[in-house]
Amino acid sequence: MNWIDADARIADITYTVNKLLGDGDDLIEVGELFEITVVVPATASLVTNETFTVEVVPPSGGTNLISRTMPPQIDLVMDLH
Repeated sequence: MNWIDADARIADITYTVNKLLGDGDDLIEVGELFEITVVVPATASLVTNETFTVEVVPPSGGTNLISRTMPPQIDLVMDLH
């Protein structure tokens, strides 16, 4: 996974995977549900109303870009669906 914002592109960011519903392997298949938590890099500068992107890069196939915009107020813990 990579982090992209207005100031930088940071490769290989830290993340964790929680398998909520699946068959035990690491491949997300139809009907399975994985929760991925991304650790914001220390060098990233998240400010209010800023857009950032998490780039999901699988071992094969195309990448998936997930973009979000920070809200007008930032708290210590935020859920950015």
